Amino acid sequence: MDNRIHRRITIKAAVALTVEGGRPIHGWIKNISISGLHVRTDEFLPLGTRCKVTLVVREGDARRRLTLDGTVKRRDAEGMGVQFSPLSDDMKRDLSLVLLETHGIPQP
Repeated sequence: MDNRIHRRITIKAAVALTVEGGRPIHGWIKNISISGLHVRTDEFLPLGTRCKVTLVVREGDARRRLTLDGTVKRRDAEGMGVQFSPLSDDMKRDLSLVLLETHGIPQP
């Protein structure tokens, strides 16, 4: 059963997960919502690991970067599920704009 509160959408965007003092783990977003994302990657971080999540989203000819704090909450054969740490109002607005601009889907 899926107990998620926020709707997840599929977008094609690169993502990097970075742990303080470590090298980035690169992957692709499988799905994303205002509360977290699933990263397709062959590399894994342990459950509970806090990391910086950097999204790179295309906006026409330009690229937009967003960096959020997150925690690895699950792992599966395709990658990792990362829950975002509580977002500031500004960051919530920026992420909502990315979701709206890439798929026309408003997020609460």
